Amino acid sequence: MPLRNPRYALISFVLLVIVFAIVYLVSNLLRGFVPGYLVAIAILVYTGTALNRARVVIAPPRFPILRQDPESLGLPAFTEVSFHSRDGITLSGWYIPSSNRGAVIMVHSLGSSRLQMRNFARALVDSGYGILLFDLRGHARSGGTMSTFGWIEHEDVLGAYDFLKIRPEVDPDRIGLLGFSLGAQVAVRAAAGTGLFSAIWIDGPIPIVYEDHFVAVKRRTFRQLFFSPWWWLAYNTQEWLTGLDQPPALIEVIGKVSPRPLMVAAAGSDRMIAAARRYYEAAGEPKQFWQMDDIPFGSGILEKGEDYDLRLIGFFNRSM
Repeated sequence: MPLRNPRYALISFVLLVIVFAIVYLVSNLLRGFVPGYLVAIAILVYTGTALNRARVVIAPPRFPILRQDPESLGLPAFTEVSFHSRDGITLSGWYIPSSNRGAVIMVHSLGSSRLQMRNFARALVDSGYGILLFDLRGHARSGGTMSTFGWIEHEDVLGAYDFLKIRPEVDPDRIGLLGFSLGAQVAVRAAAGTGLFSAIWIDGPIPIVYEDHFVAVKRRTFRQLFFSPWWWLAYNTQEWLTGLDQPPALIEVIGKVSPRPLMVAAAGSDRMIAAARRYYEAAGEPKQFWQMDDIPFGSGILEKGEDYDLRLIGFFNRSM
């Protein structure tokens, strides 16, 4: 587990020291106003939250899979399966067999599990597609000592592809990808340049490297200038914790998905939608963009209901 990583333990200790330092400074500040204490507290909070962010993303909570009755989940009967990522991590998931020779791999967000993707799966199952819902490394029932916040989780998706391509009921040329949030980034990185996947649907891709935070910025605002050092510290701390270099920004990678069909769906804040549009603009043809206004991030599958289902089915039917 990440707690056995000496670097992780050191960051945890540093954060503990920062918390005690803030408590000490605040208690002294209450006894007498000293402007320097406010500056010190602000610096400690700024630095500590960035360090903690790096710590949290590599060790997300493992929520147990408590619901696994197909009927209660609104899914047909599925089989508990396990397979290996291409770099050897044992992954756990559910597989619903295909009846139309096509299959779709579902990739969830950070700190979640296969359960998050069940609503996406329902419509495609009804259209005959096989579905593989699985937990990314470091999540739920899958192995792995830590998450890498999407930096190498494409190896998990490629392992899922290897599992499906040998299924007798699946045509290896009719395997698609659907990713949400962090899973959207992972899906694109798995598909880019490989030519393995027939179609890729991504909903709400989030930043996972420093450069990703500025893809939709035409000019730096105060907010960007204020948080640039914060993000720089968070991502460089993550590099140190994982021993990995940051991968290229998604804006540099997404063009390599072409000529496979790509759908980019976006909802949430103006900033999230603008970033998704920039990713879409950087992608090659064939591609589609669907902007869902006035609904929260990640709620498209629920808020748009039948419209979302029909678009999802239509996209994969045309593409695969």
